[in-house]
Amino acid sequence: MVEGPDILVDFDAAEGDVLDFSLFLFQPAFEDLPGSAALRPYISFTQVDANTHVQITTPAGAMTTEAILLDVMADTLTSNVVVFDPFLA
Repeated sequence: MVEGPDILVDFDAAEGDVLDFSLFLFQPAFEDLPGSAALRPYISFTQVDANTHVQITTPAGAMTTEAILLDVMADTLTSNVVVFDPFLA
């Protein structure tokens, strides 16, 4: 069975919601990165219709959609919604 992206139906950055990427640092594709800040360039927000697709591009260039934020405009999201600490999420 192939897993698809997580679907978030009530994500609201204005209410303090964040996306925690701390576990990505333990994935083989990212294990050579020097720390969490180095992961930021690999995260992107893409508008698809009324939703935002949260995408990860590996250092090798493979892209995957990790989450879909329903009814969220990509241009309203800032780097503040991305965290790398599970205790902040």
